Amino acid sequence: SAGTAVGSGRSIFSPPLTVVVFNPSNQRRRDLVFVDLPAGTGPIGRATADGEEGPAVSEEVDNEKGLQPKATRIAFMADVPAVGYRAYSLEKGDPPAFSRGGAVIRNEYLELSLRRDGTLSLTDRHSGRTYDGICLVDSGDVGDEYNHGTPSPDVVVTSAGKLAGSEVIRTPLWEEMRAIYSMPVPKEAVWEGRKGKREADASELVNLEVEMRARLIRGTRRAEFEVTVHNNARDHLLRVAFPLEVSELITSTAFAEVRQDLKKDAGRDPLYYNYPFKGWVAAGDGKSGLLLAARGLYESWVEEVPWAEAGTGAEGKGEREGEDEGKDEGNGEGNEESKDEDKGSRKALMVTLFRSVGSIFTRPSVMTPASQVLKTMTFSFSVVPFEGELPRAEAEAYLKPLFGMISPGEGPEGTALPSSSSLLELPSGLYLSAFKPSLDGKGLIVRVYNPGEEEVSGEMRFPLFSVRGVSLSEMDERDGEDVPRTEKGFAVRVKGKGVATYKVYLRRTREGYEGPSRTCEDVGTPARDDCAPNLFKDLSSLGAEGFARRKCGKWGPSLKATAV
Repeated sequence: SAGTAVGSGRSIFSPPLTVVVFNPSNQRRRDLVFVDLPAGTGPIGRATADGEEGPAVSEEVDNEKGLQPKATRIAFMADVPAVGYRAYSLEKGDPPAFSRGGAVIRNEYLELSLRRDGTLSLTDRHSGRTYDGICLVDSGDVGDEYNHGTPSPDVVVTSAGKLAGSEVIRTPLWEEMRAIYSMPVPKEAVWEGRKGKREADASELVNLEVEMRARLIRGTRRAEFEVTVHNNARDHLLRVAFPLEVSELITSTAFAEVRQDLKKDAGRDPLYYNYPFKGWVAAGDGKSGLLLAARGLYESWVEEVPWAEAGTGAEGKGEREGEDEGKDEGNGEGNEESKDEDKGSRKALMVTLFRSVGSIFTRPSVMTPASQVLKTMTFSFSVVPFEGELPRAEAEAYLKPLFGMISPGEGPEGTALPSSSSLLELPSGLYLSAFKPSLDGKGLIVRVYNPGEEEVSGEMRFPLFSVRGVSLSEMDERDGEDVPRTEKGFAVRVKGKGVATYKVYLRRTREGYEGPSRTCEDVGTPARDDCAPNLFKDLSSLGAEGFARRKCGKWGPSLKATAV
């Protein structure tokens, strides 16, 4: 079975395969997981765990890890405990059928529509609220690697009216929309001394080719986006825009959340004032709005956008692609020239995908041609509509995705683990920053933070281990004040916007591991490599970055010692 195969010495690369799925977030989750297997593996048709069975979707892809030219990527829904694992068996079966066509994708919570003019509309199916006019916005940037600079004059180009093709694919696990845009933008800025300008001279335009993929996963409240840009223009800035009513903006940072003062910044030029974030940014009217979580994007804006309603479905315009030809197509040319004085302007939450500039400081300066990023780039983010409380859990689910590995089967006989378990349980409101061996090799470091305003208290528990010692440490990981403990955990208390680091010493318990006892059973001792349970030794260092190659038969993943 999947459970007894973990650490049992069995290593197999043909169905049925045992795959261990790890959840690096502090909440139990049911979500989509992708696992890359050797090319030609299969056919895989279902994933089972503890008597539960679900469909598995597979496709042949280029292997990003560089292990082989091709790989078989398997996707299935996994239900995994917080900061824990669950073993799944991937079994033979007929692959589920795909369907294509249409211009709308849906799941239980969301609906995403592609309009005739190429803009997108996102609808929260529970509240009925719709966000129209979602698009890409390209504008000039004559600044440097530190600061944005607005050309005068400038040309602003949106993806509205630039749709070159689209496709919708439906699987049993998700629905996906693909839209391709060809955006004519100025090739580069024209410089007169230190002043740059971008003008719409047709002879100096190049087509910015952009592919946007949107995916709605069954049972999740987020819409995932992936934008691939083939950049062949200089001196510009590409952003994604979500028009909505904005009176409140909250940005996530490394260890806290910041409520931005939009009224204070209202008198400033928005092109010279933006809002950095790390992880996610949320905008709305104080009651509802959108939360955008991003991997590798850090800059947000709130701007008045007179083009926001041009060509959208806000007033019956911009119908879905593929609907009756007899219907009003709306403003299919919705672009930088489309303005309607009667409508006025709307605000939009915007996030920078990339900046293309050519100097390290304001010209004249050291020129840096590589910072024009003339190459193909891919950017990933997700969007969650909300009413009332911010959907922090959905943001964390996107930022810390589930990931899996083929069970290497390296454990000795008789040391099988439970088929599913949490390694660490945290009180609600605390988030895991690091879970790793200490630098001195004598303990384990657990670092948590509280991004909210109010103090959070509760018990931190280790279901597979007993706690033999805890001290309140610092960032330098030195032992500090002793912390009272119980058999399986200890009490934690973290003030609002606070960080706490604990140095923990654990002991293996018979409930956590089946098999003979060892002479040394302490986890986090100088002799740790000789006596520590193999699973904790490996999984305690797993992070959201995934894993690379490991010498495990002919193919297998490796475990990186990275913080969660």
